[in-house]
Amino acid sequence: MSSRSVGSSKGAVSISSKFPSRKYFSGLVTIVVGPSKKNCTVHKELLSFYSDYFRAAFNGSFVEASDKKVELHDVQEEVFENSHAWLYTRTLASSDDKALDWHPLNNLWIFGDRFQIPMLQNCVIDEMFHKRERENVFSLAIAKIAYENTPVGSPLHKAIVNIIAHRSVLREHAMSIMTAAYSGCYTIELLQDVIMEIDAARMDKLPQYKMPKRDKCFFHVHGKDEHC
Repeated sequence: MSSRSVGSSKGAVSISSKFPSRKYFSGLVTIVVGPSKKNCTVHKELLSFYSDYFRAAFNGSFVEASDKKVELHDVQEEVFENSHAWLYTRTLASSDDKALDWHPLNNLWIFGDRFQIPMLQNCVIDEMFHKRERENVFSLAIAKIAYENTPVGSPLHKAIVNIIAHRSVLREHAMSIMTAAYSGCYTIELLQDVIMEIDAARMDKLPQYKMPKRDKCFFHVHGKDEHC
């Protein structure tokens, strides 16, 4: 689990109006990914433009800077490949250009949190909400993974809690996500957060299945004084 402060960014790009110029497409580094040690080549300055973590790794005094190589053996190849494609296109799509499913999106946000890529995290969160409205589905299985791999109170937690509390069937019903079949998808912390969100909605007399009015930055990672 990440130990960084929630919702912070020290300097990587975090608002959609900023795009890398041509100068960022120079200098190549190697990222060694997964147990198979697959070599992936990336433009160093582009990676540094988006990521606080990689900027520090490649511009500091660590061995990674001199070797121009970072090894990420515990990162799934698919996760890195999806993030790699996003770096160059700012789109979230699979290798066959289809929209990413819930698990790849969830894993990308976790990847972005670990390697401090706020813009990627924000794009993933926006797509999660769009996907929920577009397809009228939600994969509850990602909730436990998110809670076990991201900080308490993270924007990803907030997004998942809001989708569960306001856009899911909770009462006794064939489509309810509170049936025994889904019991393994919850953590105590997640249930507490869902209950608190539902209670707040009740106090505000929010209609059922209606999301609270919130600026999307409520679910984003930004640096000080940054906003969308």
